[in-house]
Amino acid sequence: MNSNLIKYTNKNNEYSIIYKKNNITNKNIIDEYDNTLLALQSKINSDKNIKYVYKNCNFYIDNYATLKIYNINYNNIINIHSNINQDKPKYKFYIFYNNDQKKIYIKNNKFTKVNIIFNNTVNSQVYDQIKDLKYSDKEIFLYKYKLIMICHLFKCLNQNGSFFMSFYTLTEQNINLIYILSLLFDEIYCVPYNFMFFKNFNPKIKKKNIRKLINKEFSFNYDQEFIKYINDIQKQMQFVINTFKILINNDENLYLNTMMKYFYSLSDINNNKVVNDITYNKHIIQKFKKIKIKNQLISIDSNIKDTEGQFISKYSNGNCLEIGMANGISAFYILSNNNVKHLISIDPYQNEQWKNVGIKFLKGYNMSNRHALYEKKSYIALPELLNKYGSNYFDLIFIDGWHTFDYTLVDFFYANLLLKIGGMIIIDDVLHAGVKQCVNYILTNYKFYKKIESPITLYAGVKEKEDNREWNFHCKFTNCTNNNCFNN
Repeated sequence: MNSNLIKYTNKNNEYSIIYKKNNITNKNIIDEYDNTLLALQSKINSDKNIKYVYKNCNFYIDNYATLKIYNINYNNIINIHSNINQDKPKYKFYIFYNNDQKKIYIKNNKFTKVNIIFNNTVNSQVYDQIKDLKYSDKEIFLYKYKLIMICHLFKCLNQNGSFFMSFYTLTEQNINLIYILSLLFDEIYCVPYNFMFFKNFNPKIKKKNIRKLINKEFSFNYDQEFIKYINDIQKQMQFVINTFKILINNDENLYLNTMMKYFYSLSDINNNKVVNDITYNKHIIQKFKKIKIKNQLISIDSNIKDTEGQFISKYSNGNCLEIGMANGISAFYILSNNNVKHLISIDPYQNEQWKNVGIKFLKGYNMSNRHALYEKKSYIALPELLNKYGSNYFDLIFIDGWHTFDYTLVDFFYANLLLKIGGMIIIDDVLHAGVKQCVNYILTNYKFYKKIESPITLYAGVKEKEDNREWNFHCKFTNCTNNNCFNN
């Protein structure tokens, strides 16, 4: 299987469509595809875990990798949805949606042309009619709808614009659609999992010729290059079938590893790698609570969220310190910023509790040359670091240690001494009772820190100047009346 993007450039200068039977569809592959997806759907309905895996992996494929492959920002895509009738297809009414699903334009004569159109949906009336059909039968049913969508392109897509269309499987009808679109666009690209991308709208046939096809059965006389292209797509279908069979057999790790190898091999339309180790790990950390070490997927049970990790990574630079390492996820986000010179992690349980997973994780991504571990309690390691490096040394300090008020305050106290003017302290899990009260103390008693906007679970403060408080300064920071505090 050619695992890179399959590209087809139409070299046919025809301006009309030839009606001639020439079936190149491999029905065996379509039947196998149908049966595999039906089996997977049955498995999803009966197995809670596989439903989670499939749902998240599908999200990864559709929303992350597919759009990255084409260098497309989802916010730039307009969705087109036709409100039409299957028995009597109409062309006069359709709706555009933006990514927030707000109506943009209604009716066919009042709109502004757009550069990117995405079609992956049908209206509820149509969906009710196809939801229980086999996937190949769905495509046969949707054939007229897709022809209507293609007709819309003439009025709503800019010259040289782009178009996404989804396909359940590769029926003869869909092969015909792809061929029609090859006469409308200069280039077409395909990756598995339902999406095709059509680039540079440059019609070589007229809309009226497409309309004439809507109520007719037909096939085309394809050129040899197009036949080769369809054969390549059929090979990709077989890859999809094989990977879904792995998932049906409950081998989640093998499935994710297979997908990982596939996406590593993909290049976008400008010949850049779509997915790398760091990008892939950030995804599987969040979606599957796994990390990849030496080509093996290892389950983890402690990690920061991606929104938190991206925030921490954004502000990481120079010399960094973290209190609490665990599986190495926060360290991974920090060191994924190339502006970081050195990171020190404090974690007394890296070997005993975490089995050195964090250390192995960083080593696997060649990050260990910028990393050092202090396997000691923070109240021991922090004074040692202050003695070794002095004050005003670190640019960023991330606190994610023991979550009681006193431990968090001790960590912050030393972090303040170690931090440069202009540096940042980030504290995790601020919704925990003890940590929350400590943050209240910082907000009221460390006025020389400027709080900046951050994810709700984090506190982030920039040190604007040195501590100039009087020796007996204190500001009330809590009004706790909970009699059960000592029991929590």
